[in-house]
Amino acid sequence: VKGWNCENLDQLYEKITDKREANTIINSLKICDPAVGSGHFLVSALNEIIAIKSELKVLLDRSGKSLRDYRVEVRNDKLLVYDDEGKLFEYFPNNAERRRVQEAFFHEKQTIIEGCLFGVDINANSVIICRLRLWIELLKNAYYRADGNLETLPNIDINIKCGNSLISRFSLNLPMVSSKSQTMIEDYRQAVKGYHHAKDKGKKLAIKKLIREIKDSFLTTLNGQDPNKTKLRNLEGELYGLENQVLLFEESAKEKKTREKKINKLNNEIDKLRAEIEDIESGKIYENALEWRFEFPEVLNDKGDFIGFDLIIGNPPYAVLEKERNTTLEPYQQILEYARSTNRYNRIEGGKLNLYRLFIYLSYEISNRKSDLGLIIPLTLLADSSLFSTRSFLLNNYLNLKFLCFPQKDIPSKRVFEDAKQSTLIIITSIDKGLQNNNANVEVWTYPFNSFKDDHKYFKTDVLKINRFDPYQMCVPLVSENEWQLLQKIHKFKPIKEENSILIRRGEINQTTFRSYITSNTNHQRLIKGVEISQYKTNITLSQGFREYFDEARFLNTGKRNNLSSTRRIATQRINGVDERLRLVATIIEPNAYFADSTNSIHTEGNPPYSLEFVLGIINSKLFQWRFKKTSTNNNISTTEIEALPFSYCSELSAKITEIVDEILTAKKNDPKADATFLEKAIDQLVYQLYGLTEEEIKIVEGGK
Repeated sequence: VKGWNCENLDQLYEKITDKREANTIINSLKICDPAVGSGHFLVSALNEIIAIKSELKVLLDRSGKSLRDYRVEVRNDKLLVYDDEGKLFEYFPNNAERRRVQEAFFHEKQTIIEGCLFGVDINANSVIICRLRLWIELLKNAYYRADGNLETLPNIDINIKCGNSLISRFSLNLPMVSSKSQTMIEDYRQAVKGYHHAKDKGKKLAIKKLIREIKDSFLTTLNGQDPNKTKLRNLEGELYGLENQVLLFEESAKEKKTREKKINKLNNEIDKLRAEIEDIESGKIYENALEWRFEFPEVLNDKGDFIGFDLIIGNPPYAVLEKERNTTLEPYQQILEYARSTNRYNRIEGGKLNLYRLFIYLSYEISNRKSDLGLIIPLTLLADSSLFSTRSFLLNNYLNLKFLCFPQKDIPSKRVFEDAKQSTLIIITSIDKGLQNNNANVEVWTYPFNSFKDDHKYFKTDVLKINRFDPYQMCVPLVSENEWQLLQKIHKFKPIKEENSILIRRGEINQTTFRSYITSNTNHQRLIKGVEISQYKTNITLSQGFREYFDEARFLNTGKRNNLSSTRRIATQRINGVDERLRLVATIIEPNAYFADSTNSIHTEGNPPYSLEFVLGIINSKLFQWRFKKTSTNNNISTTEIEALPFSYCSELSAKITEIVDEILTAKKNDPKADATFLEKAIDQLVYQLYGLTEEEIKIVEGGK
C-alpha cells in the first residue's frame, strides 16, 4: 500500500509513523481458507495478525492509545499476552487498566474476524464448528461494559459459508457495469455490515432476508449477462428475421431453399443451446455450488468486479476421485462431472484427479492481483511425474515458490500428522498477475526429521539446476544430499522418451470395455495382464477358473486396429502387486499377444544398435529400482514415469547385458522358480559401469551409507 521495500518487520517498524493508518491497512487484509474444516487456520491467522500488530507497536485500544506495555506472541498456536513484568495478562473487571486491555483485544479480534477472515466448506457440521471456534476466540476476551452487562457477541457466522468451493455457475470475470448493479453491490455490502451488529433475532432474520433478496437480484443480473443466454438471444433474433423477412421481390426456389436451410440450422443450434442452458440451471451438480462471484461482497470493488483475496491458506482434502469408486466421497462426486463437463480445470492434463490439485487452481482464481498462497498438500506434488501439469502451473504463474518438505517417518510422534501416513509439503508462494512470469524463484527445504526444531538437519535443494528432471521431475525431496547428487548424475543422460527407437505405450485392451472379448479358448491370442508380470518371467494366473485369452478376430471386426499384437514387446506392471520391494517389474512377451490396460508396453522400431533384452536389463536393474523408488511415491506406474528414466548406451556393455538377460530368460522359461540372483547381480554391475557410478555411489544404491 505504501510502496515501501521492506524485507522484514524490523524495517517496517522503522517506517511507520501513523499507527491508526497502519491498523487500517492491516485490517484491510482479506484472508480465505476455501476448505476451512474446523477453522483452525483462520483462528491461527487471527492470532498471528494480532501478534504482528504488537511487534510493529501499532496495537491500539478503542480510544487509539497504544498497548505498548504489553507483549503479544503466538506459542504452540495460542495467543499469549504478557505485561511489562513478563507475567501473563489476566482480566479483572474492577481494574480499569485490565478492563481497557481486555476490551481492546475483544474489539481487535472482532474487527479482524468480521473484515479479514473468510471460509468455505462442503460439510455443514464443519462450518458450524468453525463458526463456534471463532466465537470462542472472542469469548476469551469477553468483558463487562460500564452498565455491568457482558458485551454482546457479534454475528460472525456470515463469513463462513457452506458450499462446494470447487463448483460455480458463474465466471468470476462476468462484468457488472450498470448503475443499478453498482447500487446493489453497495446495498449488499451494507446489509452484511448490518448483520454483524444486529442485536435481536428478528432484525437478524430481516437482514438475512434482505441479503438473500439482493443475492437473488445479483443472480438475475448475472444470468442476463450469461454468454450462452446472450448467444441464444442473438440466434433467436436472427431466426425471427429469417422467418418474418419482408421481400420486395418473390424469392427464387434456390433462394427459398437456402433460407430454409439457414432456418433449420438456426433451429438446431437454438435447441442445442437451450438444452445446454437448462442442464446448467437445473443440474444437480450445482445444488451446493458456491458462487464466489458475489458470495463475499468484501472482495468486490465499487463497480462490482471480483478483485479476490490477499491470502489463501489451508489444508485442502487429498482424496483421489474416480468415477466408479470411492463411494465414501459422495459429497465430492459431482466435481468429477463438473471437471469433465467444463473447462475450468482443463489444465489438469494427466494423473489422478486429486482434490488438492483442484484447490491449487481455485486458489489462483480467487486470489487478488498481488497475493500470497500457503497450503499443506501431499509431498507427491514434487515427486510424481503424473503431476507435471500442476507443477508447471505453479512455476508459470507464481513468482516465488518455497516448498517445505516433511518425508514421513514410521514413528507416529515423528510425523507431521500422527494419524496419517501421508508425507506432507508446505507450499508458500506469491503472485503478481500483472507480470509475465518466465523464471520463478524456487526453493526446496527438506526436513528429514519432521520437526522445525531440527533446523541443523535440513538441507536446501536448488531446483533450477535440474534441467533433466523437467518436465517429468521438478525436484526430489525424499532423498539425502548424497542421494540427490547421484540422481543428478544419472539424469545427465537423456530420458528414455528422447530415444527415438524406443516407444512406450499403455496396454491397449480395457478389461471392462472388452470383457465380452475375453475367453478361455486357447485358440485365441494371449491376454497379458499386469498381475502376471514378474522380473524376467510371467506368472500363470486364473480368472474365474480359467486362463484368459483374447478374441482378436471379433476385436478387429469392430474396425479397431492393433499393430502391436504381432510385435515382440517388454511388458511392465502399472500397479505392482507381485513384490512390494520392487517398484518396476518387467519381462519380454513374445509376439501374438494383447496387453491389458494394467500393463505398459515397450518396443523398439527401426534398427537400433541395442536389443530389447538390453532395455529389459537396465529396467530391471537395481539402479533403476533405486532411482524409481527415490523419485516417485505414485503406486500407479504410468508411461510418463517410465519415459522419465535416464537412458545410456555403450556397445560393449550392451552386448554383455543382452547375453546375460538371454540366459535369465531361458532359465526362467524352463523353470519359473530358477534362481538367477548371481546373473542379476552381474547385470547390476554392468549397469553401474554404464552410468559411471563410483564405488561410493554403488554403496548408496546397494543400501550402504
